[in-house]
Amino acid sequence: MLGNDARCYFLWGRGMTDFPPGICHDKWRAVPRQPDADIFYIHCTGGFRGAKVSDDHWQIEPVFEYGEARSKGFLTDAQLRQIVRIGKFRVLGFQSSGWFDGVWHSSWRPIIPTERNHARSPSDIWSAISSNLFRTTRTQQLKELKVADHSKVATILDNRTVEERLAQAISLSLRSMDVAVEQIAEYYHEQLVNKMYKGNVDGQRSSNTMDQTLFAHVHAFFLQLGAARDYLAAFIANRLGMNASHGKVDTMNALKSKLRGQHMGREPILDLLIEKNWLVSQAGSPDTWTTSGWLKEITDLRNEIVHRRPYGSVYAERFGWAMPVCAELGLYRYFRPIEIKSQSECDLLDVICSHYRTCTGLFFESAKAAGLDGSMMTLTDADIVSLQEIHRPSTDQ
Repeated sequence: MLGNDARCYFLWGRGMTDFPPGICHDKWRAVPRQPDADIFYIHCTGGFRGAKVSDDHWQIEPVFEYGEARSKGFLTDAQLRQIVRIGKFRVLGFQSSGWFDGVWHSSWRPIIPTERNHARSPSDIWSAISSNLFRTTRTQQLKELKVADHSKVATILDNRTVEERLAQAISLSLRSMDVAVEQIAEYYHEQLVNKMYKGNVDGQRSSNTMDQTLFAHVHAFFLQLGAARDYLAAFIANRLGMNASHGKVDTMNALKSKLRGQHMGREPILDLLIEKNWLVSQAGSPDTWTTSGWLKEITDLRNEIVHRRPYGSVYAERFGWAMPVCAELGLYRYFRPIEIKSQSECDLLDVICSHYRTCTGLFFESAKAAGLDGSMMTLTDADIVSLQEIHRPSTDQ
């Protein structure tokens, strides 16, 4: 912020004049950067989370003690799981973040319901599928480039096959959905801490300006889940050859309208949806299909939030509160309602967690069912097309 005595002049319409070398030397400071460090979080519903300090050493937060929010530790893995059970929290995912050489980094891995190892997210696997499809079709084109300039490389990379493009689109949509869940979890945590510091932990309802951020991330979650669903439908349709004979099939709604009894048994991902009873044919009409179960439920809720009314437009959704889940241990949770027809009062993050886990499981299983190479990409010397030195501007004065 510049004071009235700042020796800095800008003549509007005439350009800069009487300007000393550099810009405004009266007030300056280096933009701060954190030292190199890493942290690993486990995020749960209700705003509860744990931070891993070292092997089998966890800190949990927030815990309400003596009228304030506290971070408590150290707990073993087994003790942390016990606290999660006592609080009836559900794990959303794992976040690895920190600073390296002045640059912030963060990655998120969701819970995969059927697996014990959550190291690779469905987004990672679908991205690998896309990359490995590329390696089998166009890697040679890159190697044959005599001059590997950016425009020629970009042309080859962007000239994707349909299957490769759709796998990448699935990955990007899932990654965006992960980001939305991560941000909603962060919002819940911050609101729970705020409630504890104010001592409002017995159901006092309130709202604040950060609610607009929550509304945006909720909208993004349902939007991206629907996008991933439709890209998966397009992926199935392409493998069935529908786009060649039925016109463009790029949504789940279009897929079910083009499905016929003869398609059963021809595409493993489609068979997976049928086995789960999420796509069903009508009795007596094998060529008429409809969505059912979870797929219908999430489609209806997604259409409600994305097309009919945004989250936060209902009065009850504009306020949140903190409530005890085990007051003697200082365990509380943040609660934010979402109005869903035919259901009693539900917490928003509980609802999102349920659909998020089911969606994550679906795309993990779909990646396996696709029968394509989802292994992590590795680079050898032969894969490197060009190396360019990055010239940084000199800092010498």
